[in-house]
Amino acid sequence: MFRTSEGNNSTNRNLLILSLLLAGMLSAIFVIKSLDRQATSSAQLMSPADATRIEINSAYGKVVLALDETVGNEWHMTEPQQGAANADRVAPLLSLLRVPDRTSYTSTDLDLDELGLSNPVASVTINTLHFEFGHLTVTSDARYVRNGDRVYLYNEMVYPLISAGANALLSTQTSDASATNTSRSASQ
Repeated sequence: MFRTSEGNNSTNRNLLILSLLLAGMLSAIFVIKSLDRQATSSAQLMSPADATRIEINSAYGKVVLALDETVGNEWHMTEPQQGAANADRVAPLLSLLRVPDRTSYTSTDLDLDELGLSNPVASVTINTLHFEFGHLTVTSDARYVRNGDRVYLYNEMVYPLISAGANALLSTQTSDASATNTSRSASQ
């Protein structure tokens, strides 16, 4: 009988240790998943729905896009040309409004010359929010972008779009409304 009781105690002790190990592993997995979700989250500076004007300054000059509420909230280029903007090309510009938390740095802690932000290669202003584009990072396909006193690492898909010039942002399709407006302007 003594051995049986001792065997039960040993089994109970082993089950308790296994239960504690399992609980610890589950807790660790939960914490890691929570940190991963926080690391890939982003903050929104402004809702894209509130954007009404986008100004791009690059080596190709100045491009201005404005939201035209009279034509169903469509983006139109007003400078250097006039015409409907390609909505698929405007969307990545508006993605600048979501800043990645994980790659946010205070600009005073960084060497802005080294990052290419003392003399930015391009800039984008959405309403009043100003973004300056610096160099590519050495280790990834991200670019240093400054907004106010913060520097972020953005995916490289935005810079080629803004550095391609005005024609890259124009729509290749003309709507009946813009064709009518163009013909009205030409006849006046």
